[in-house]
Amino acid sequence: MALSIEQWLLLYLKCFINAVLYYRNVYPPESFSWNKYQAFNLPRHMPITRHQGLQDYIEELCLDITSKLVHLRSFSLHIVGAGVAGAAGQLWERYILDFAEWNHGGGEVHESEAFDSLRACLNDLLCKLEQLPAVAPGRVAIEPIVETFQLELGRAVGRVKTDSEKLALDRNVNWVRCAEAQWTQRRSGQGPMAHRVQMTPVAGFHAGPLAINQHFERTIVGPTTEDNIYAERATRARR
Repeated sequence: MALSIEQWLLLYLKCFINAVLYYRNVYPPESFSWNKYQAFNLPRHMPITRHQGLQDYIEELCLDITSKLVHLRSFSLHIVGAGVAGAAGQLWERYILDFAEWNHGGGEVHESEAFDSLRACLNDLLCKLEQLPAVAPGRVAIEPIVETFQLELGRAVGRVKTDSEKLALDRNVNWVRCAEAQWTQRRSGQGPMAHRVQMTPVAGFHAGPLAINQHFERTIVGPTTEDNIYAERATRARR
C-alpha cells in the first residue's frame, strides 16, 4: 500500500473513532473541538477530542491497527454499559470495519480513487450517526476490538534496546484475547431475554484491490424498557 493511501486510511480511522466517541456520548460533547478538522474536504467540521491523552491514544491505536493490516479481519468499536445501565461491560452497540475483502497482493491504487471512496464513507457514516437515538450521559464506555488471523502476540518478547523496539513490544503485548461479546439482555417474566439487534449498512471503501465494508449494529429497546442507555427512555424511567 502506498504511503499516501496509508495516510488517508489513518485519517479515516481517526475520524471514525472520534465520530463514534462523540455521537454515542462516550465523552461529554464539550470535551470535543469542532474547529480543527475538516476531513476529506467535506463541507463540515469533525468533532475531535480536546483531551491530549485521548488524542495520543487514538493516534497510536490507528498506527497499531495499520501495522497489523495484513493479519486483520475486522476492527470494531463496542459501546458497552458503564454500570448504570445494566451490567457493566454488556454490549449495546458495535461499529465495524470489515477488512476481509482487502487484497494485499493486488495491483496499483490511485490516490484520488482512495480519497474519494474514503470521503464517501465518512460522509455516510456521519449522516447515519446523526440519526441514531441519543445516548444518556455517563451510561456507556468503549472497547476497541480486533479480529485477526495468523497473528501471535506476546510470544516473541526479548530485551528492548531502542525506542522502536519498545514501540514494537508495546504493540505486541497491548491486546488481550477475549471471548465473543454478549449482547445486553432485558428482564422478563421468563428471565433474561436478548434484545433484538438491528444492523445498519454504511457506505464501504473500495479502491482497486483494497476494500473495507462497514456497518453498525445496535439493540432495539422497547418503549417500556427501563434498563437501557438511551436518553429519552432513560428520562422516562426516572419519572
